[in-house]
Amino acid sequence: MTRGLMIRQMNVTRGKTPIVHDVTLHLQPGLLVSCIGPNGAGKSTLLGALAGSFAATGKITWNGTALTPSMIGHMPQQCRVDADLTALQVLLLGQHETLGLRIKNSQMDAAGEMLQSLDIMALANRPMTSLSGGQQQLVLLGQRLIRKPKLLLLDEATSALDMAHQMRVMQLIRDYVQKNDALAIMAIHDLNLAARYSDEIVLMHAGRLEAKGPFADAMTEERLERVYGMRAILLPDIAGAPVIVPLHPLASPTSSIAA
Repeated sequence: MTRGLMIRQMNVTRGKTPIVHDVTLHLQPGLLVSCIGPNGAGKSTLLGALAGSFAATGKITWNGTALTPSMIGHMPQQCRVDADLTALQVLLLGQHETLGLRIKNSQMDAAGEMLQSLDIMALANRPMTSLSGGQQQLVLLGQRLIRKPKLLLLDEATSALDMAHQMRVMQLIRDYVQKNDALAIMAIHDLNLAARYSDEIVLMHAGRLEAKGPFADAMTEERLERVYGMRAILLPDIAGAPVIVPLHPLASPTSSIAA
């Protein structure tokens, strides 16, 4: 049996436009994987296809069996709640399969622990419509985590967060996948954040898999030029993790049509 996520020859077409081309990929459980690439590289489409939001050809399995919706926690881009619900109620709805007429103490405890781990306990009784974009992101991430999915698919889940909350969220996700033998795939544009917290990266370029592996192995200055269209240097930080120092964009950066 192949453990974790196995994708074999995935192709995705949206409308009449091919977006993801022949992606074959194996990712082990227990990892935080950053899906990176320039705008239009196919990151969102890849995650959406894994979540079942887009039709795809090929084969996708988890531990050798077909993925089911109950295994997946998907947080797409620009995910918001406009209903008149509090942050606590949104977290409780993350446990809707087990909610009855009365909320159990264990369900309230789980919601409270999630609020605490995300450092948003003060938001518990505030309506979602009163929260900033970053605060909503944190609540909605908590809603996905509270269901304990085996495959967590996050599309720019830290884009609206301040630096401290970005770091807290990345560490929380790493702890979650290790504790629950789960896998998180996170589309992210902040390459230095990906370099610091990811166990592996998946680099997409023009809808194709360009590279996979630890950031220090998969990302090179040549790939930054060819894939991102910028000249940059890679330097180690104080802990030895790579840091990208951008120098300047190239005159004609590579473009792609994927989404």
